[in-house]
Amino acid sequence: MKINKYYIKRAVVIILILIISCGCFFFADFWTWIHYMPYRTLPTENDAFFAGHRVLIVVPHQDDDANLAQGLIEKYVDCGSEVFIIFTTNGDHADKAYKRMKEAIDAESFNEVSSDHLIFLGYGNDWDAEKSGYGHIYDAPPGKIMTSAEGFTETYGSEYAEDFHSMRTGSPAKYTRQNMLQDIIDSILYVNADTIYAIDMDEHPDHRACSLLFEEAMENILKRPENEYFPRVYKGFGYCTGWDAKKDYISRVMLSTPNPADRPHYLYNDYNDGSDDYMPHIRAYNWSDRARFPVAPRSLAWSMRSSTAYKAISCYKSQIAIINFEKIVNGDRVFWERPTDSLSYRAKVTASSGRAELLNDFKIYDNHTVMVNDTISNNEGVWIPDEEDNEKSFEMDLGSIFEIERIVFYDNDSLRDNIKDIEIYLDGRVSSDGFSPLHSGALRINGPPTEVDIRDRLGNGETLKTDKIVFRLAECEGTGCGLTEVEVYGRPVKGTDDSMSQSQVSEDSMGQSWVSESGMGQGQGSERFIKITDPDGNFLYDMLYQREDQLCFKIYDYSPVGVSKNKIKMDVTLDGETIISGLERDEFEIPNDFKPHELRVSCRDSDGLGDSIYLRPMGFREKFMIPLVQKYEKKRMNKLKKRLRSQK
Repeated sequence: MKINKYYIKRAVVIILILIISCGCFFFADFWTWIHYMPYRTLPTENDAFFAGHRVLIVVPHQDDDANLAQGLIEKYVDCGSEVFIIFTTNGDHADKAYKRMKEAIDAESFNEVSSDHLIFLGYGNDWDAEKSGYGHIYDAPPGKIMTSAEGFTETYGSEYAEDFHSMRTGSPAKYTRQNMLQDIIDSILYVNADTIYAIDMDEHPDHRACSLLFEEAMENILKRPENEYFPRVYKGFGYCTGWDAKKDYISRVMLSTPNPADRPHYLYNDYNDGSDDYMPHIRAYNWSDRARFPVAPRSLAWSMRSSTAYKAISCYKSQIAIINFEKIVNGDRVFWERPTDSLSYRAKVTASSGRAELLNDFKIYDNHTVMVNDTISNNEGVWIPDEEDNEKSFEMDLGSIFEIERIVFYDNDSLRDNIKDIEIYLDGRVSSDGFSPLHSGALRINGPPTEVDIRDRLGNGETLKTDKIVFRLAECEGTGCGLTEVEVYGRPVKGTDDSMSQSQVSEDSMGQSWVSESGMGQGQGSERFIKITDPDGNFLYDMLYQREDQLCFKIYDYSPVGVSKNKIKMDVTLDGETIISGLERDEFEIPNDFKPHELRVSCRDSDGLGDSIYLRPMGFREKFMIPLVQKYEKKRMNKLKKRLRSQK
């Protein structure tokens, strides 16, 4: 049988057209997955926690805003809060200040933080030890004028932004430790934020100086006689939970920030007892005590380039920051809360021996130099009574009468020197033999907060009003027993002269404060939020699942220190239909019918407490396209790393 050549040619043409069409469709779909595949997410009640705030981020360099809080910055902005960022240095050691400032402005534009909300203090990035006589401005005497590594001796800006001191006074500040501290104080009060996120003790000396000077600034503010400014403060890391964290962005479920202690090079083996709960640089921070915050949905995506966080981080070209995108962006951001409303900051503290001022200086770690990286074994911020002191006591004079509710102790972070018991003598608890003390019991051994609930210790609903508290170390282990900080919480007694209030208005040294046109910054959001997680604790947003998967979930419940957390009952709904009513446990399971769903968990007693996620069954397209796109991006990222490093 003869086949007509015309029909053969026609069939070949049709097949070619089909192949080309399929190829075009595939590449169009592939391109879409790469560039336009953010997570599908739903509005959630936990957005109320992030709404109505004025938020301040305090970091040393232009890129540390991403290392510390990428994803969280967008979360606050998307929920209607104002975000401000203080950069304490110009980042000008290897790159020009104007370049670093421009990169920060460009990066934050993707986060929708305007350039007038970025504050550049204008201090040097690294210092000329030969000319200055000191390795860092933090180490120098208060009035010593330092020379930066780039040869500058005073603050400066660029065509993109003026330095803070010149903006406020019309002239730059000399590079002295005292000026830098004062500029941090003034900029904090100028912004007048109700929530502050600040860098902590990373490896870089500028990070450590920023952390310690920030805490000195907070001490200065909190100890002012008529202070009425008590922001909520969180400390976090830019390196071990960001820049130098694990590469884990590409996965089926967006993983939460990994514990740095799981990485061997972060452990100080000489000072570690085998626990993986201590943070590498501040042992008083336990991983289990961390505060976890969800990130903005737009910072998460099935491909890196679909994420707005990718676009923001890629602006930091001088730091080739984009090669660390996979490490920086996670399903949560982690911090440790540092309360500011302790009565101890207004108290006069005296001790039988040792440096009593260390007990209420807002520092749980201190050192005279930031040039030493080993923070584990060099904590100079511990009150340690003299060895021959038999009393080993200190007194806090609160200045007026308070109803004491709880006391928080921070033990010396040495694992070898531990307090087993503290006697607490309160006015009003007097027996025939004198003061009848309460007892703290053993403190947590590595320096995290140990809370003593005074109401529970007194029993029978009894409360106690006093203006003085005496503490005595009753039982110790080791030769260096002591405390890094003591916090006292209570309510003023009516009719007494007390100036502590939770007002959010303050002024800097120039007598000015930032006035928000929108009226934000009073912290009008919710005081609590919940987040749906998988069984491993990873925060969920847009969850892919397979037919054989068990759909098990947990609930993360967060409220700040001091905010009471009553037991709640929750309802679980699937596409608006209640499937579990009155859930009291923090875990639950739903049936797997391999269909797309909107899963919602809501609190019965609160309209502002709940969370919603999208459940997406993994069809052929998801099973095939997501691994393909992620493999392509990983290959491309490796090539980009080689190219950028060779250019650097």
